[in-house]
Amino acid sequence: MTPGAYNTVPPSRPYGGGPQESEENEADERDEQPEGMDDEELQGFVRSEIEDAEDVAEQLQFERRKATQYYDGEPYGDEEEGRSQVVTRDVRDTVHALLPSLLRVFFGPEHVAEFVPRGPEDVALAEQMTDYVDYVLKCDNPGFMVLYSLFLDALIRNQGVAKIWWSTKEKVGRSEYTGLSEEAAMLLQQEAAAAGAEVQFRPGAAGYDAVVTQRTNAGRVAIEAVPPEEFLISRDARSLDEAKFVGHRCYRTVGELVAMGYRQEELDEVSGVNESRLIAQESYDRVPGRMNNPEWNTSDPTRKLVLYVESYVLVDYDGDGLPELRKICTIGEQYKIAHNEIVPERPFAVLCPLPRPHTVFGDSVAGLVMDLQRIKSAVFRRMLDSLANAVIPRTAIVEGQVNIQDALNTEVGGIVRMKAPGMVQPLVTPFVGREAFPVVEYLDQLKEARTGISKAAAGLDADALQSTTRAAVAATVNAAHQHIETIARIFAETGMKDLMRSVLRLVVRHQDRARMVRLRNRWVEINPADWNTEADISVNLAVGATSVEERLQTLTEVAARQEAVLQQYGPVNPLVTVSQYRNTLAKMLELRGFKDPGRFFNDVPPDWQPPPPEQGQDPQAQGAVLLAQVQVQEIQANIAMRQQELELKRQEMLLRQDLERDKLDAEMRLKARELEMKYQQAVDIAAIRADVDRQRNEMAVMAPQTGGGMNGRDGIASPQGQTGQGTAGAPAPAGGVSQSGGGLPFQMA
Repeated sequence: MTPGAYNTVPPSRPYGGGPQESEENEADERDEQPEGMDDEELQGFVRSEIEDAEDVAEQLQFERRKATQYYDGEPYGDEEEGRSQVVTRDVRDTVHALLPSLLRVFFGPEHVAEFVPRGPEDVALAEQMTDYVDYVLKCDNPGFMVLYSLFLDALIRNQGVAKIWWSTKEKVGRSEYTGLSEEAAMLLQQEAAAAGAEVQFRPGAAGYDAVVTQRTNAGRVAIEAVPPEEFLISRDARSLDEAKFVGHRCYRTVGELVAMGYRQEELDEVSGVNESRLIAQESYDRVPGRMNNPEWNTSDPTRKLVLYVESYVLVDYDGDGLPELRKICTIGEQYKIAHNEIVPERPFAVLCPLPRPHTVFGDSVAGLVMDLQRIKSAVFRRMLDSLANAVIPRTAIVEGQVNIQDALNTEVGGIVRMKAPGMVQPLVTPFVGREAFPVVEYLDQLKEARTGISKAAAGLDADALQSTTRAAVAATVNAAHQHIETIARIFAETGMKDLMRSVLRLVVRHQDRARMVRLRNRWVEINPADWNTEADISVNLAVGATSVEERLQTLTEVAARQEAVLQQYGPVNPLVTVSQYRNTLAKMLELRGFKDPGRFFNDVPPDWQPPPPEQGQDPQAQGAVLLAQVQVQEIQANIAMRQQELELKRQEMLLRQDLERDKLDAEMRLKARELEMKYQQAVDIAAIRADVDRQRNEMAVMAPQTGGGMNGRDGIASPQGQTGQGTAGAPAPAGGVSQSGGGLPFQMA
């Protein structure tokens, strides 16, 4: 071999070596191979990782506890006796203004994250995977309350942690039977044996009594929100997947750990609570009065608490030079290892509203407004103090001239005894709090700029939205929604993706039988054994980009264009298919909140073909016929509209006639009254009205005989339906409408 060349063959295993030489080399390799860790080394390593992560948690817990106190509106500790101690709730108001919008995004008509198909044949499977994972989250688990807790923890305490695992619980069913005959008892015993149930018989009053006990193990994916103080992670972690250590630290009862498979004797040795632990302190802050009734002071040994840490750590336990991810469970304050196994992933998903780059830690929304809440509380306190001094001023008295008890009495209308007038004088202090109003307004503007939450965005600021164009209002609302959309996108890209992928892996790995569930209002058999656990997940880009109304308007325009194409070119064209048109209608229903569009529009079968055209008629002829039909419909619609207009004009003319008749009647009565007063003689109004009616009837009878009708300029038809003449002397068309006008037929009263 040339000197300096790269030797790909290990020197200890040369080619052509004899059996004896090979055995000696293998023995040398076994001697040189490093040994794995023993239990003491592993426990020391895990303990150092836990303590380092607890040190990080200790640094974070002060900000979390402070944010919780601001959220709860607790006093700051600098309050003075006798002065205002008001605390504003800006943190709570901001968090609860963001929370409904986030929940609406994640529980809206569309999926926030979806599994992506890798080919046309995977489209249906990807939709089924997305629907089933969503079903596991929202039906098998209290999905709404889980996400509500995650979002609230993330917005207030900068981290919302979800834990996902496969939970197997034993269900015990018990049935009792009485009065069984010997044949029925034997049949019951055979059926119970076939079903794997236990049967106990006992003699009864009439035959046999039986108790059947059926034990079944039901496995489901379990999801819970972990309190932030119980979550541990290494300080140098850039993401959850790259973390060298992740742990769940909590206190569990002896009974719970025994149910998990641990020995009670071992647990009794390590039970007890360290009151100085941060995990206990933060839990006390969350549950008021918990310190007054500590859980460890109990006479029931199964309810004693044990510190339980479930760690997921990268460690080279077997000494092969490659670290593997291991689940190591410890019990007690000394972190005694009770369980150790290799696991494929970390069962956590972490949400952070404002993550920082290159680290797993970030900021909370509460941290953006905590300083503003403190300043605003101080300003409000001074304003209220000034108002109190102006409304209830201090009192000056002359010592020895006034009864002190009367002066100290604040009762309304109370008597003050004094030896001489003027011995009691109020110290009038003007109210100067109005000068602080601009400061409060400026603080609100700062909060809006930091969080995007404003009354204008919610449509509550009448002054800001009054006399404003629609475009300006939309720009104001969209600018305010950018903060919410950013937080929602971060949640979807980080925690929701991890949560969906964990659920998919668990159902593929542990669900060993098909399951019948209802998806999209249809019963579907789900067997995820052949699903791809590494399927890609895509965040729905349309979520939050526009409002539901805007998307519905866009889809309505798309449906109109599709209808025009289908009408003009038929169902077989290169632009739009019937399936695409059905998808548009289904999407519109989904945006309206209907979960199952199949109740209104059936799915188009893949092998569906439009009916063949009629014999002897080419497509162009079909298009011409269709166009003629459309034109006829348009003409009919115009005629109907014209008739409606004519009927409206007729009604207006009749109303004008009634108005003129009433006016003439009123004038006649007034004239008659004037004549009575002038000539002192009664006027017979009824006779006059009868004479007028008689003349009108005579004119109506003479009109058809003369053929005059109403030959006015508008060509109005006579009562018998005869038409008048237009100005040009031409006969009017049918319906009473002349060529020169647009009159309507009417009848003389």
